[in-house]
Amino acid sequence: MHATNPAARDYLRIYVWVLCTVVVLGESLTLLLTNKYWPQGMDELAFSLSLFVLTARPLDAKRLTLMFGSFWFLFGSLYTMFFSRLDPNGGTGERLAGLLVLMASCLVGAAWSYRRLRPVRS
Repeated sequence: MHATNPAARDYLRIYVWVLCTVVVLGESLTLLLTNKYWPQGMDELAFSLSLFVLTARPLDAKRLTLMFGSFWFLFGSLYTMFFSRLDPNGGTGERLAGLLVLMASCLVGAAWSYRRLRPVRS
């Protein structure tokens, strides 16, 4: 069975939904199960939810530009978390591999949204 709606085959939107679901679930579980100060996780949740909202409708140039910015914000937030955990004086060193995977996923999403925003002319 083939989808007749082109938005149903939009793999960038599916990628965003999967990535944001992982971020929201991971951040929510971290907030619920640890002693983490709750406002620290709100930026990741807010930008993940913004990506959900941006992909609720077909992607146009404005939505792709906002997605590009959101991906970079999430990458920067994850980058900060990664290096704060590597700090020899107070870093915990936990969940580094997961942060690396999420950082790489944000870079892929940013590159993909930029590629869709600026198609290569043949």
